[in-house]
Amino acid sequence: MSVPFGGHPTMNQFLGWLSGIGCSFKIGTATNEKGKSYTAVRIQNNDDEDRFLYWVGNLDEFLMPSEIASFTKRLNIQVPFFAIDPDTGKTSGIH
Repeated sequence: MSVPFGGHPTMNQFLGWLSGIGCSFKIGTATNEKGKSYTAVRIQNNDDEDRFLYWVGNLDEFLMPSEIASFTKRLNIQVPFFAIDPDTGKTSGIH
């Protein structure tokens, strides 16, 4: 599957793709111990399992291939984006 923004999407683009396959997400804010606020995203898988993850960062920054690999593991999904598993070095997605 080809994607219009190449192999490294921003979190905004990744969320758009996730919603297209039936995953849901909520965007809010999180505050660290020093009182600084960050954008926080809770992503829920599209199956009946209780698979979700939290992510904190800038929605317009590009995701690293290791982040994408982590998301695929945690959410039990296959993505069309380039991913590198930091534990095994195995790659997936488009090359």
